[in-house]
Amino acid sequence: MRIITGMLKGRDFTSPGSQKTHPMGDRQKAAVFNILGDLTGLTVFDAYGGTGALAFESVSRGAASAFIIELDKNAYRAIAENIEKLDIDEHVQAIQGNCIGWSKRNPDVQFDIVFADPPYDAVLLRDIEQLGTHVRPGGMLVLSWPIHLGAEPIDGFTILRDRTYARARLVFYRRIS
Repeated sequence: MRIITGMLKGRDFTSPGSQKTHPMGDRQKAAVFNILGDLTGLTVFDAYGGTGALAFESVSRGAASAFIIELDKNAYRAIAENIEKLDIDEHVQAIQGNCIGWSKRNPDVQFDIVFADPPYDAVLLRDIEQLGTHVRPGGMLVLSWPIHLGAEPIDGFTILRDRTYARARLVFYRRIS
């Protein structure tokens, strides 16, 4: 795995090598960040951390901070090692746990961007809606999920973009209330 651009451009980081993660490809990742644009000073929440790639790329592109939650212990361990290897511990915090449980225990924590790239065999719209509660007004929820699920409406959000890449659908929601 590698970081595409920004202050960490070209830096490699390790993937947990687990069947439980499905790392986003470079083409899809580039599309995400091209659509998001300038991240300078923004705060990011990577709810299903996987490899940590979305958080790492965000910080490389100027995000002030990134918070990662990953349930799988091996994936979490790889994320923690990569944070140290990339020397970004001042900008990135990671915890091992269930992002929905954390969300319910921390209802007032807000971010400018929330990434939700859940395991494709465990996708529930109500979980995505729960994660959406952490998006500041005007902020973005970026969802990557199986192509057959479509771009579902979420209360308080408008759909800005709906794109497909291989087996994944990327849906960009902007919080309006």
